[in-house]
Amino acid sequence: MSEVSLRFLSNTDNTVFRVDLTTQQINKIKTPNVPRQYILRIARPGKYPPEMIGSELLWLSALRTQASLVVPEPVPAADGTFVQKVSVAGVPEPRHCVLFRWIPGRFRNHDLLTLKELERVGSFIARLHRHAETFVLPDKFDRPRLDETILLGENTVLCPGVGDRFFSLRDLSVFETGIRELCTQMEQIGKSSEVFGMIHGDSQPANFLFHGQNIHFIDFSDCGLGYYLYDCVPTLSYLRHRPDFQTQWSAFFGGYQKVRSLSADYKAQFETFTALRTVFLVNWVCNWSNPVYQT
Repeated sequence: MSEVSLRFLSNTDNTVFRVDLTTQQINKIKTPNVPRQYILRIARPGKYPPEMIGSELLWLSALRTQASLVVPEPVPAADGTFVQKVSVAGVPEPRHCVLFRWIPGRFRNHDLLTLKELERVGSFIARLHRHAETFVLPDKFDRPRLDETILLGENTVLCPGVGDRFFSLRDLSVFETGIRELCTQMEQIGKSSEVFGMIHGDSQPANFLFHGQNIHFIDFSDCGLGYYLYDCVPTLSYLRHRPDFQTQWSAFFGGYQKVRSLSADYKAQFETFTALRTVFLVNWVCNWSNPVYQT
């Protein structure tokens, strides 16, 4: 490790470091044009088994090769595998790690996003969904479902020992009524390939980079099978407080529909998936061990 530089970037569901190779290390590598920068992602224990992480990487490969999207590219280890189980002295359990090639670009604070940039974000997400419509899940492909499972699956807000640690019986009754209505609405929407497939799952502004006239998406660790409109919620939820939100909404979906059309009632459906996202975040906080997120 003395020949690489590690720079801490974030710690939520994953711990992420930037890895910089030294000139000395690069000179030792026989492969030409070796990149100098990488991203090391260390998964939180119990978050996803290696099979699920492997499925994420398979989808990323399909997005790069079949849809020509700039998304994270894993680097194989010496044995050719991409997911490494690593144990370190002083750490109580092994961690699953993936090394990715560095993706260039810059983040934009959500309050500074221009209409043109939001249009580009919408177009990128639409390209991802257009690919998902025809993506055939490989054998043993395993990713979480971002549908009614968010509402009624294991470790959700209505499960004993989850929401009742933070909410009153009256609060939980409100959740129960809302969840029942959401299930009815999603049943009406259905799960055809026109509305449901592989999605990023967390398209918040912290997960896309601007590079020249291009946009690159990162952090697919929450990807799964879900509704395409649900995938649009994280981006726009950061902008709802803005007085010009409707203009930003129009820019985002204007870019989206340049690539992929939506149903006539997509605006009403969007509110359904905004509520679904809210329940997802409540579940996340209830199950997250860091008390900072529970206050």
